[in-house]
Amino acid sequence: MTSRQEPEAGRPQERPLARLPGHHNALCVTPHPPPRQPAPWPSPSPWPPCPQPLSPAHPDHLHEGNAISTRSFIARPTGTGYEGIYCHYDGYPDHQLPLLLGAARYRFGGDLDALRRHLIDGPHDWKNLGMDLLDRAPDNVRENLDPHGDRGPSAPFDNVFNMDGTPAKPMPVTDANADAMGLEWGYVLHDHGIEVIALTWYDIGPIVPWDTDPLSRISGTPSLWESNRPAPIQAPATPLKITKPVAPAPAPARSRITR
Repeated sequence: MTSRQEPEAGRPQERPLARLPGHHNALCVTPHPPPRQPAPWPSPSPWPPCPQPLSPAHPDHLHEGNAISTRSFIARPTGTGYEGIYCHYDGYPDHQLPLLLGAARYRFGGDLDALRRHLIDGPHDWKNLGMDLLDRAPDNVRENLDPHGDRGPSAPFDNVFNMDGTPAKPMPVTDANADAMGLEWGYVLHDHGIEVIALTWYDIGPIVPWDTDPLSRISGTPSLWESNRPAPIQAPATPLKITKPVAPAPAPARSRITR
């Protein structure tokens, strides 16, 4: 086993990624990333030296700043499985689920078809999901999920090009190829809830209902997300209260003066 070279300190300038010929989903990462940060759970393999083509069967982590490339997908159910789109960074449940639950509840007002179209049918993969999905959410929800105000909006993964210089099309993710792509987490947007799949352990997962509080405590331990047991989620001590705006009080009636 060869020892890897530690990259120089400091964040490198982001450079475009190139998709290699003969590898439908392979990405060639040219810069050395910054020093590795600890992942939410042990990484399945050592970090390879760069440059290194990331083939569909290569599960190694990449890093950009403080973001960790816990690779995931967002999908809609099909007749026999699911089909969706790739998301590069922050794929663990305690990051993705609050955004997806909050987006359905607040930004899209329960319109799940609109949510699916927004996340899955675009012309690009996702670099990460972000706080724009919580537009129209109450201030206390946004403050609890982003206490330091440093989480940005969703970012498209749009700096990926084919070898001929043309923009690469999104990676199609299905139940037939998700394992081979080395993805770690999957989120299937069913009508009755979000199926969370810990792909390093299981092929299917438990359903998280859409009315789950986005401020719930959510486990990121893959082995706990077994399909035949409840999702490892703990509701907050003080659940969210959904109240309707109070209508303004009617103006007092004027007394009628007769002469």
